[in-house]
Amino acid sequence: MKISNDLQQQAERYNRTRSFNLSNILKVELAAWYKDTQGKILNIGCGTCIRNAMRDLVAARNQSIQPAIKKIPFKGITQAPLDEMSFKELKALASSKGIKGNYKKAELIELLSNA
Repeated sequence: MKISNDLQQQAERYNRTRSFNLSNILKVELAAWYKDTQGKILNIGCGTCIRNAMRDLVAARNQSIQPAIKKIPFKGITQAPLDEMSFKELKALASSKGIKGNYKKAELIELLSNA
């Protein structure tokens, strides 16, 4: 069921501020939406019932607006401990981190552990 712009504005207001102002016409429209989607009758004289229906309306709108997000699993790359790496591996890692110069293996391990 398509809802009016006025009811959409009040739903957006409720989503932002948790307050809304519905005229009797909008309450009747909300009751019709509630009947179509939830299959229940809305008591338009009950403020709590109207608030709960607005909450359901906002949840339904947010669910239909948000695109399906594809979750990509995280694949972490584990790095061997620095003291188990070869000198070539340490030198390559150091150059990738911007450390340049002629260093011994122990010096490279110390520099990389502090970087």
